[in-house]
Parts: sequence; structure tokens; C-alpha cells
Amino acid sequence: MAIGTMTIVETMQLPKGAMLYKVSFAGDSDYPTNGTLKAAVETALELAIDTAVTAATDKNVRGHKNISVVEAIPGDCGQYVPSWSGTALLVRDGGHATWDQPAAKTDLKATTFNVGFICE
Repeated sequence: MAIGTMTIVETMQLPKGAMLYKVSFAGDSDYPTNGTLKAAVETALELAIDTAVTAATDKNVRGHKNISVVEAIPGDCGQYVPSWSGTALLVRDGGHATWDQPAAKTDLKATTFNVGFICE
């Protein structure tokens, strides 16, 4: 999924140097089969960190580069629930009893995703 521009809502230092980035972003207008690949998620997150750094007074944001996402924690995302497979950010449709992914090319741009990413 070519996710929308991420906005960092909150950051938190975790044990052993890990970070939690709570972000908000719009879904993709063309959801891909098997979700958004890890590299694309990490690139979008690093861009959000760079954007936050320009006006940052939060020392937890400054200086984080080459991050590696290890987990995604879903927040309020409406009927859709994001999950981390280790290689991609998947979306499950909570409106279906089987919690399937949306069909390929489903338009999710009207959905705001609120997700916490744990990064190393």
C-alpha cells in the first residue's frame, strides 16, 4: 500500500534503545495484495521523523535514522485493523467475520490509520 504521508503524533523511548513512534496517515487508494512492504513503511516513517525534526523540541525524535520496524500496534482505524507481518504492513477488514485483507486495489484513502510502530 502506498500509504499517505505519516504524521508523528507521539514518541517514546523504550528499553534497550528501541523507540515507539505513534503516527497517523491516510490509507492507499490502491491497496496492494499482501500489504505495504517493510522498506516502504520504513521510508515513510523516516520521512515523518525528518519532518518532525525540523521543528522538534522533542529530543526523542532527533537523530533517528536507518530505523527498522519490528512491530505495529493498531490504534483507532475504523473497521480496518493494521498488523505487522515482519515483512509488510497488512490491513485486515474487521467488517468481515474472517478478517480478510481488502481486495487488491481497494480504495482506503478515506481511512485514517493510527498506528504505533516499535523500531530498533
